[in-house]
Amino acid sequence: MKKIILIVISILASVNMAYSQKGIIVGEGKCGEDLKWSFDGYTLTITNVSKMSIPAAMDDYTLTSLPPWIKKKYDIRRLCIESGITKI
Repeated sequence: MKKIILIVISILASVNMAYSQKGIIVGEGKCGEDLKWSFDGYTLTITNVSKMSIPAAMDDYTLTSLPPWIKKKYDIRRLCIESGITKI
């Protein structure tokens, strides 16, 4: 019985670690004309994807127009805002 419980716990721990590993994208989308967001289960990353490296600003979100990562209720533990973003 103890072996079965240990196996189940180790499987659940492995699944959780794989879910939050970098490289596995849980959600992604655009949050401005030249900005992209992605969430890997742990970190929300906002990236400037402008082809000419022009500084970019996020869309204006309000209480009636929430950002997509808030609507999906992601459990964000880390935020990474990359270079070339002028307003969030």
